[in-house]
Amino acid sequence: MSDKPRTVEEIEAEIQRTRLAMQSTVNELSGRLNPRTQAKAAAEKAGDSAVKAGMSIVDGFKAAAKGDPTAIAQIASVATVVGLVAGLAKLRK
Repeated sequence: MSDKPRTVEEIEAEIQRTRLAMQSTVNELSGRLNPRTQAKAAAEKAGDSAVKAGMSIVDGFKAAAKGDPTAIAQIASVATVVGLVAGLAKLRK
């Protein structure tokens, strides 16, 4: 720093800049930590994931319909697992 003392105006200006920077940081943190904001972000992410999963399933069925052996095996595996889960659920009742 220089040997010249700061003026009252310079000190007040620095305090105001610091105050504005802190206010901006607090506002940003408040937005990030808001439960509604977090819930909305989670819902959007889940929706995007569901859309991607749906598109992947449709692509798998299209590939299986064209005779792709890998796609056919994947669909058969999923169908087997679903059948086993349904059977176990029925047995537990």
